[in-house]
Amino acid sequence: MVERVTGDYFYEKVLDIKLDGNGKNRIFPSLRPDILSVTNIYVNEIELSSSIWDYDKDSVFFSVSAFETNGVFPVGKNNIRIKGTLGWEDCPKAIEQACIILCRYENDSTLYTKYYKGTEKLGDFSYSTSEKPLAGIREADVLIRSYVRKKPMIGIV
Repeated sequence: MVERVTGDYFYEKVLDIKLDGNGKNRIFPSLRPDILSVTNIYVNEIELSSSIWDYDKDSVFFSVSAFETNGVFPVGKNNIRIKGTLGWEDCPKAIEQACIILCRYENDSTLYTKYYKGTEKLGDFSYSTSEKPLAGIREADVLIRSYVRKKPMIGIV
């Protein structure tokens, strides 16, 4: 549930994707989780030497030395393959605590109060909330809210 709500992986997950080449020296996989490592890059099924490329948390790019050999990702359909890892190296304590709260709620729903967006009336007492519930358990949502990914997802419809 935490992964679905935040759009992130709070552990190291295997990255193995194919992308379309863009004819430029940098390619953005448009992944919500950050890139932790890149171990291999293939262009048209040919592995590139690790000395000519580098990466950051959002992209893979050719290093300065590659410009001598026209370092660009050639235009093509699914001709670029990237292998590595993405996610988080260490799970944040707030996420661990939110998972504990959600597990406890799953086992005994009387421990925490579930809430919904909108107005709720209980006898003479009523309240309204404008914030969107994430997991639906306020104690967990407070911990999770700051970890929700806001990276834009670029795609073609």
